[in-house]
Amino acid sequence: MNKFAFTFVAATAAVSFASVAHADTATPATPTSIRLGAFFPSNGSDKTLGGKTQIAVGIGYALPTTVSSGQAALGVYFDYNGGNKNGGKVQVLGLGVDARTIAVGTAPYFGAGLGVYSAKVNDTLTSSTKTGIGGKVFAGVNFSPTFFGEVDYRLTPKTNGVETSGFVAQVGTRF
Repeated sequence: MNKFAFTFVAATAAVSFASVAHADTATPATPTSIRLGAFFPSNGSDKTLGGKTQIAVGIGYALPTTVSSGQAALGVYFDYNGGNKNGGKVQVLGLGVDARTIAVGTAPYFGAGLGVYSAKVNDTLTSSTKTGIGGKVFAGVNFSPTFFGEVDYRLTPKTNGVETSGFVAQVGTRF
């Protein structure tokens, strides 16, 4: 991951964490989320081994936080994306902490996450896994109190010469 992207994600998270640390907290009514969608690799080598469109799945949990619109909310997340093509396979797992703006109604929300990502790349002859710091920046909209759509860009470790970063589009539910 390049230094600019890492600095951007770290600074966004730090500012959001600081604003939450001094606020009164409450547990969100629907703290758990599940997301399902598609991952679109940003590099040709990932597309060759994993396909142009891969599956993306995520689980999140919102930590007790402020309930005011415009304030930052913290959460933890687990992300997976993967695909296979022509005997190759790409899988990426991420576990991290995110910070997002709180949206009321159908207002959009924005955020960033920082975590540990493990990328596994298999071709017909070799298999390689790399674990490192990664992150994501995202935006979403709530269609109802429990149904939402979200897009993000994930910055993940380059593994065996294969860039595993890319765009994600998902829909999800909170409960």
